[in-house]
This record gives sequence, structure tokens and C-alpha cells, in this order.
Amino acid sequence: MSRHATSIIVTLLVAISGCKRTPTPSASAGTSQPAVSAAGADPAAEPAAPAASGPAVESEAGVALAAAAGAPASRVAAADAWAASGAGETAASGSGAPFLWRVEGAKPVYLFGTIHVPDERVLALNPAVEKAFQQATAVYTEIPMDASTQMAVMGRIMLPDDQKLSDIVGDRLYARMNAQVEKSLAGTGGGLAGAAGLLTTMFERMKPWAAMSQLSLIEFLPDLAAGRQPLDAMLYARAQQEGKTVGALETPEEQLAVFESFTMAEQTRMLELTVQEMEKHKPGEPSQSAALVEAYLSGDMGQVQEKIDEAMEGDRALMARFRTTAIDQRNTRMADRIQALRRKQPDTVFFFAVGTAHYAGPTGIVAQLEKAGLKVTRVR
Repeated sequence: MSRHATSIIVTLLVAISGCKRTPTPSASAGTSQPAVSAAGADPAAEPAAPAASGPAVESEAGVALAAAAGAPASRVAAADAWAASGAGETAASGSGAPFLWRVEGAKPVYLFGTIHVPDERVLALNPAVEKAFQQATAVYTEIPMDASTQMAVMGRIMLPDDQKLSDIVGDRLYARMNAQVEKSLAGTGGGLAGAAGLLTTMFERMKPWAAMSQLSLIEFLPDLAAGRQPLDAMLYARAQQEGKTVGALETPEEQLAVFESFTMAEQTRMLELTVQEMEKHKPGEPSQSAALVEAYLSGDMGQVQEKIDEAMEGDRALMARFRTTAIDQRNTRMADRIQALRRKQPDTVFFFAVGTAHYAGPTGIVAQLEKAGLKVTRVR
């Protein structure tokens, strides 16, 4: 049985959860580049100041989750796409190999599948990934991972001043959600249980989809409070510090538009499904987030897809529409922009880091690049 299924897909599909404050690069830090043909403002942003140290752990927990706030999450029905995948050999079992592909050419282009969490094991890069990252002269994530982007996102996920989440979703569902926040915090250890009030106050100001998306991040609060960044944000910050060019394949507006396309009633339904699955979780059982991290570390796309499939059950009509906007359309957009960047800058060694799920299936980035005539090889 899937647990907090609606929110868990954030870890493999979207990167707004990675908009965490990043250290200020040195004066020699790399330049920022906008996404190719992306709408909205130039993602180039002024680096964030280093996070201050010293506040109480409850405050750090709230700040950490707030910094990750806006993580778009979903229950996306990708099972059928994977079952019919034409890229099975290219993007399938890796026997522990990283989700890393190389696009052959005069200069290689690397495609890295990420998971948007701050787990220490995830942040320890496989040697093959490390080598590719060092070779790269430009690092592109899904969206810019900087403080300016973070602040812009925060403004978009909040309700108007005269509205509250409890008024939209109803007192009963709101109370059920708060109970699961307390339950999840109690399971994190480290004295974070006292942060429940702070987090629920923060959730009260969020749109339903944004509150839903944060539920899967609660178990990572000890990592976030300790200063660890989600994988994408870590890569972006490191690229800046090492003087590489940084950029993005999408704008925050494009990712946020996926969720803004759903009515408040539909968002409330997604939140309800998430809470419902969390209520079924028994103490001592591994969470779905933990299981997904294990699948990611295995390097086996089949295992990852199995976990995603579990998170796809529920309102199939709602999720079918979501799949079109959150997966298929975004895959095409990112694949097109990767090709455009490669044509425009043939002497650049690119390292593209996007959610692993975007590489799977017949509409995945790998399959689309192969259909365009490019040779894409899984790096073992």
C-alpha cells in the first residue's frame, strides 16, 4: 500500500523543493544562463547569503521546510508509459550504477537523474557522476537553485492574505493533516516534535497543493536543519563555487503552472489522498520516501518505477491529466532545450541534472533524444 503517495512524486519529478538557500560563491563563481526559450525572468540570480547558525532546533526545522516550500508534488500515473517503453535497454536496470547517461558527440553531454532529497547517501556522488561533473563546464538543473528563485516561489505558493488553508479544505481534513504532521515529526527524533505548531502555522498559509507537497519532506527535516541540501541544489551550488556556468531547463513559473492548472477542489482532493495514505502507515514500517531512496540508490529504473507506480493509484482521471502536464509535456520541453543548447554551444560539456523519472519511458528525455538521432549511452 502506498503512503503519502500524492506528495512523494516530488522527489523524482520536480525540483522546486530544491530551492534552498545556498552558500555565497566566491568572486570567481560561474555565470548563470537562462533556460533556452523559457518564459519568465532570467534565472540568473544573486547568490544567497550563508544561512545563519544558532537558532533553536524547532525554529531551524520550520525555516528548513520553509526554504524547501513549494515543492510541487503529485501522484503521476506513469506505469503504462513504462510498460510500453521503447527505451527499456537504455534506461532500465543499472545494478547499482548511477542514473547517468552520456550523449555522444564532439563534446559529451551528460544526463544525470536526481532525487530531490537531502539524504547523505544520495549526496555522496558515485565516482562516475563525480568524473562527469568535474569534466562539465556548464551545469543545468530543472530550475535555478538560488535564493532569488526561492523567494519568488514562496510568494506563489501562499494563499491570499484573506484566505486560510483550513477554510478551503475544511476543518476536519485540516485537523487530520496536522495529526500526521505531529506523527511524522515524532518519528524523526532529534527533538523536532516541538516544531509541529510552527509547521502547521506555516501550512495554514499555503495553497492545498503546496501543503500536500511538504508532507513528504517532513522526515528529512533533520537533514535540512543540519544544513544538507537536496541533491539538485547541492550540485547547483557546487557548480557556482567551482566557477562553472549554471543554468536551468525550465522556469519556476513553468513548474508552478502545472499545479495552478488544478482547481482548489482538485488540490484539496490530492491533499486528502495524501493524508489518507499517511494515516495507513504503521510505526516501524519504512516510509515510502525511504523506500524510494533505496530504489534510487539501487540504480535500477525498474525498482524506481515500481515505487512510482504505487504512488499513482487513486483518482486515475485526475492523475491522467496530471501525467500529461507534469511528465509528458515537460519531458518534451526539456529534451528540446537540451538539443537547442547542444546545437548553440557545441564546445560546451553540459551536465544536465533533472528528476530521474523524466528519463523513463517512451516520452522520457532519453527516448526523445534517441528518436532525434542522438546516441545515448548509460554510464556504468
